[in-house]
Amino acid sequence: MKKTVITGIGVVSPIGIGHQEFWKNLVSGNSSIAPMECLDLSKYESKKGA
Repeated sequence: MKKTVITGIGVVSPIGIGHQEFWKNLVSGNSSIAPMECLDLSKYESKKGA
């Protein structure tokens, strides 16, 4: 059987790391969705990422 260790619980998202920063950006309507310019996405329909 494999063992699992949980070392912490928290929010890690494109709009914030930690619950305070995440919540502030969420209720403010901030979004991290934007055009992706660092990758070649020419063969994909969507050109946006978060």
